[in-house]
Amino acid sequence: MRRPWIYRFSAWHVVLVCTFPLGRLFSADAPAVPSPSPAVPVVSLPAGQVAPSVSQTVVTNSFEPVEMEKLRIAKEVGKLSVDDADFNEAVAKLQKKLAEASLLSVVPPSVPSELRTFLNAGASEVERAKAYYTQLSSVLNKLSPESPYNSGTALDTVNPRMAADLLHKVASYEEDEGLSQTILNQWGAKEGGARDDARRISQLDSAIQALLKERKRLEWNYKMTYKVNTLTGEEGGTDADRDHIKEQIDEVKNQVAEIESEKKTRIGIATIPLRKLEFQQFILQLGIQQRYLHALIACGFYRTVFGGGDMSIGKKARPENQNSKEKEFDFPAKGTNAFGNSDPILAQELSAISTITGLESFFLNRIRDAKKDREALENMLASKQISAAESLAEKMVMTARYQPELHTVSIQGRQKIRDYYQSVRQLSEAVNTKNYPEILKLTDNLSTSCSDIGTQDLKAFAEENRKKALFWVGQAEIAGRLGDTRSAQLLLEFAQRRAPQDPDVETAIKNMQASATTSVKLKDELAGIIERQDYATAYAKMADYMPLASAAGNGSLKKAFLDLLDKEKTVRTSLERSESFEKMKAYPEAWLALENAPAPLDKDLRLQEKKGALTSDCTDFISAYTKGKKFEIQGQTPLALAWYLEALSLTSGNPDVKSKIKDLGGQVVESP
Repeated sequence: MRRPWIYRFSAWHVVLVCTFPLGRLFSADAPAVPSPSPAVPVVSLPAGQVAPSVSQTVVTNSFEPVEMEKLRIAKEVGKLSVDDADFNEAVAKLQKKLAEASLLSVVPPSVPSELRTFLNAGASEVERAKAYYTQLSSVLNKLSPESPYNSGTALDTVNPRMAADLLHKVASYEEDEGLSQTILNQWGAKEGGARDDARRISQLDSAIQALLKERKRLEWNYKMTYKVNTLTGEEGGTDADRDHIKEQIDEVKNQVAEIESEKKTRIGIATIPLRKLEFQQFILQLGIQQRYLHALIACGFYRTVFGGGDMSIGKKARPENQNSKEKEFDFPAKGTNAFGNSDPILAQELSAISTITGLESFFLNRIRDAKKDREALENMLASKQISAAESLAEKMVMTARYQPELHTVSIQGRQKIRDYYQSVRQLSEAVNTKNYPEILKLTDNLSTSCSDIGTQDLKAFAEENRKKALFWVGQAEIAGRLGDTRSAQLLLEFAQRRAPQDPDVETAIKNMQASATTSVKLKDELAGIIERQDYATAYAKMADYMPLASAAGNGSLKKAFLDLLDKEKTVRTSLERSESFEKMKAYPEAWLALENAPAPLDKDLRLQEKKGALTSDCTDFISAYTKGKKFEIQGQTPLALAWYLEALSLTSGNPDVKSKIKDLGGQVVESP
């Protein structure tokens, strides 16, 4: 709503009436701005001139004291600090809301994220994942009638051999990581059962016999190294030959020991129960890795080998070793514990347990949960609940990372989530930078593509603060007309800082700056700066003073100003060189970069403070160098040279110190 502001006075008063948008400019909920900086130039406008881009009431009373109007401006300026706090609080609330709306929007893109990797997958990767999981589901359908991917047709009958053939094809996929081949290896090993052990023991016996023959041959060769040749009188071998043969004999002994150990173990093992345990352990490992489809396939092969999931282990699970009197593989006697004491709990045989049934139930529940999540994800994307879809996708990445429900999500669905969190990130950056046009643009786009994040507060935030910045520009104009340059400067700066990227505010400020008559004041300020040799201020306000100093007919003024700039550049160069050496921990060089500044710039307070900060890092060097410099000034060349040499030993060959040593050394040599 736009309404006129009318200041009514007596009949002799002159009243000028303009209109401007009120909005919520004076609301208690209006957000505040950051503290101002002194970089904004002072602006005062000639009487009767109004900035054309600002719709602002300008009231002039021919008889009203100027102090009353200044008091009103001062009251407006006094509100700025309160507005500052409100603004910061509003920004914090909006940033918190945006952070809660999208986790990825607050995580730097450089930080690795499984969710980000999932969302940025290529189309070829998704198609390959579909083919891979289709094959894997077909394998499961041939092993389990309760498969969650079973279509229920007559073709999906239990057929382990066909499942094994299909699994061979699945093993060729890179995503499989060799798990299918491991399942096939486990299944093949378990099919053999005890026959495999007998075959293996026979192989071990043959290997032992071959190694014993090799050992006998090596021992004969070792013996022959000591036999003396009757013709030459020399032994058949050297000490090195004998050492080499001994090493070979020892290696054969170790191989025989290893084979005998394996043979002894296989003779004492009750193969079926322990093979069950090994297979079940492998299935558990698959479950821990969240490879639920592989785990169910392994369970299916397990049932085909052992005829079910039940397993009982009792005392007879590890019979005595028939080839040895030792009973190292026996359990304690029934009814006793490991120490041979009576234990009623152990008096019973271990009952049958059905671990496979429990595991299958767990794996099926995980898959059913993933299928429900996938259905919910599709519904969320269809109804534009993108924020909720991103959270659910993050959950699935953690709980269904190797399931088809996650990896077969379409590229279009992933693109929606990716565009969403990128928009939220851009919106967060726009709030931080006070880019109100960008906020309005992004909120319009976001409200179109997403239904579960409100944007009205963001729009109100952008519109309100844009209007507030324009209002402050108008108040700065009035203050400039009244000669209150301090308030004008403060209001103008707050307007710049509140809406630094708003084109309307920027235009209003430029119009004011273009019409301001500040040349006389700037010239007086510049003259004072040159007189005081305040090169730091001259450099900081270079943009303000450079046009004035460069004007025609001000050659001497320009020269004096450029001289101040050169001095400030010299000081900053010394500080930058010192900081670069300090970062490399070359503290003597950092200190010298400040010490060697030309006079009288070496008395600059910034250089002195920096030198003082470096004192503790190179105390010995500073002491030696200053003493050398002192004796050099006094003309005591030998002492100065000695102290400079001491300083050189504390640096990494500083060229300044070397130069002084070279000059003083030449003086000592040339002196009579």
